[in-house]
Amino acid sequence: MKTELEPQDIEAIAQRVAEKLKPVIAVNDANNYHDRMFDVKRLAEYIGMSPQWIYNNKYKLPHVNINSKPLFRKSEIDRWLESCRVHTGNRTIELPVLKGMNHENKIQTKGFNHQKR
Repeated sequence: MKTELEPQDIEAIAQRVAEKLKPVIAVNDANNYHDRMFDVKRLAEYIGMSPQWIYNNKYKLPHVNINSKPLFRKSEIDRWLESCRVHTGNRTIELPVLKGMNHENKIQTKGFNHQKR
């Protein structure tokens, strides 16, 4: 038994399938956006610091090295930033520098090291 569909029936089926897939596509897009990787330049723009600051402090930031280049996962950086948040009464102050770090593990804020090229 062979059934032929009219063009309007095919269009209705396609629209219904697309409607059913929208939530799945939206979740996948959100996950991809949430877990994208930053290079040093993009991370510097994202957190408002200089690329040199990122290089000087990269071992204190969650990252992976791919071919000797550090890459930073957005979700891990967001967690790291959240861990640096200081709450004072009704206000929240962000101090991504000293919270939870001992003396020898402080983030460098003065005097940049020269970067190897």
